[in-house]
Amino acid sequence: MVQIKRASMNLANIYMKRVTLELESIRNSDRESSQESLLLQGVHFAYRAHQFAGGLDSETLCAFEEIRQRVPGHLGGSRELLAGIASS
Repeated sequence: MVQIKRASMNLANIYMKRVTLELESIRNSDRESSQESLLLQGVHFAYRAHQFAGGLDSETLCAFEEIRQRVPGHLGGSRELLAGIASS
């Protein structure tokens, strides 16, 4: 069970890094809806994986904070979601 949880944490961290890279690559494009959709899917997946694996540690909170800082101001709903996760 410990190995499954550790693998889940690694997968979630990799996925969060992918979301961050995708945000950077499409930041200057006109694909706002796909950008927000990708962000929400990534955050939901990573959050659930971390909950399954035992909760949010300091490294995870830092990763969520990094993503929150990269969310453009016009994606307000995403910012609220990320703020709620960081405070839990």
